Amino acid sequence: MMNTRIATLASLVLVVALGAIAEEAPFFSALPKIQRDVEQIRQLAFKSDVRGATQSAADFRAYLKDSILRQYGEDAGSNYTRALVKLGALAKSVDFTETIMKLAESQAVAHYDPKAKTFFLLMTNISADLLGVTASHELCHALQDQHFSLENRLRPSGEDDKTIAFHAVAEGDATVAGFA
Repeated sequence: MMNTRIATLASLVLVVALGAIAEEAPFFSALPKIQRDVEQIRQLAFKSDVRGATQSAADFRAYLKDSILRQYGEDAGSNYTRALVKLGALAKSVDFTETIMKLAESQAVAHYDPKAKTFFLLMTNISADLLGVTASHELCHALQDQHFSLENRLRPSGEDDKTIAFHAVAEGDATVAGFA
């Protein structure tokens, strides 16, 4: 009886896992074509194909926290929110890291991690149009990384204005690629 329950449970887990893999398969098979489209839009060739993978909510949360701490430092988030309160942009102070993480967790469909050199899919139950726009945007970041080393250029330094400007250019470029 116990072996039957274990076998049934194992079968159910396998069916769910295979369903998730089947849902992801069309997306990952489309990546090479989307990469070629991004090359045409940007008039710049990828140096290598970009790895695609899914990422769990827990792993994405850990990635976000690490990214925020690297970008803003331990105290920069609280300093930033304090400044926003003083400027009147926020009514009261908030936990900067937690607020940014909750926003990203509720909205992000995918992201490119320059450290892992991987395009991560976070949501698989989205329309083909949204998937295309998102993949083009994130693959543009991969292209930028291959040619301009995103991680090095976006690392906090004593030149905050330069880093912010590069970040704005990278996001603008990827947004154009996503909607072209």
